[in-house]
Amino acid sequence: FTLSNLSTSITATSSEQTIKRAGAFAGATAEYKDRYIIDGTFRYDGSSLFGSGNRWAPFGRVSGVWRLSEEPFFHVPHLSDFRLRASHGTAGNSPRFDAQYETYNCSATGCQLGQAGNPLLKPETTAETEVGTDLTLFDRLGLVFTFVDSKTKNQILPAPTPTSFGDRK
Repeated sequence: FTLSNLSTSITATSSEQTIKRAGAFAGATAEYKDRYIIDGTFRYDGSSLFGSGNRWAPFGRVSGVWRLSEEPFFHVPHLSDFRLRASHGTAGNSPRFDAQYETYNCSATGCQLGQAGNPLLKPETTAETEVGTDLTLFDRLGLVFTFVDSKTKNQILPAPTPTSFGDRK
């Protein structure tokens, strides 16, 4: 595209990307005696943005709750609800298009490599563990205490293209 008929200097650009995604999801919850609760999910995601050997990745979560206030031995005045909970799960992020695929910058003087890309790219995965307690006082005042630990691996960050790949003006 050109915009040569305008009096101001404007550059026209265009690009095209094809990204394919697919996934499946399943989950279940079980409760016993109104005080023991377990919940789990499983997700299987696929994306064309990942390397050919890493197109699919599993993610999941499992959670549990123990409602101590529903136990027969629990008799604490003015504490109407008391529960302990824990959860562990994983989630993933997709990269930008140019994180895997090569991109080029073309002008009147020629084309240069814009981004080298990584054809072996894996999904960025974050695993998180959460533990906590919930309290309800006087059937009105809620208190929540939570501890969270999160770790990310295979983090997708842009890296400069090595000069051995050519001039990057």
